[in-house]
Amino acid sequence: PLHNALRSSAVRIIIHQAFNAFSITLCVFFLFYLLVGRHLENIAEQAQRLTPDNLTQPIVLKRKKSGSGKEDELDALGNSMNDMPDNLMETIEHLKKSELKHRTLFETMHQGVVYHNREGHITSANPAALGILGLTIEQLTGRTSMDPRWKCIREDGSDFPGEEHPSM
Repeated sequence: PLHNALRSSAVRIIIHQAFNAFSITLCVFFLFYLLVGRHLENIAEQAQRLTPDNLTQPIVLKRKKSGSGKEDELDALGNSMNDMPDNLMETIEHLKKSELKHRTLFETMHQGVVYHNREGHITSANPAALGILGLTIEQLTGRTSMDPRWKCIREDGSDFPGEEHPSM
């Protein structure tokens, strides 16, 4: 009888405490969603809409500013996301200029340059290489140093097998 009463009281207390913990957890999750989560969802939605054509559209947080006027973590995240397009555009411009500089060098230099992929197949060559080899880019593309049509020789006239070529 006393043992059963204690057990019953203990079960009630445990259930009550579990309900309290669950209720507090729900409140904390709800407050987190109101204070942070919904703004993160908003930032994610706006970021997904960004395209190369509309990189200048800023990400805007839909919330009231804090009374202190100080920037918080969400403001810092939004500002960082808004700085990214400018940084990205600068990087793209830098890459375009670099590519143009190297493309111009590749196209106008007198030394022959041949690009190979990882498997050793020729993927590109500059005009000087095409002139030196007497081939078109179509005839050259896809070949390897091992191609028997090369018939390469060393300066002394001896055979220069493909597996000894510097590109391999």
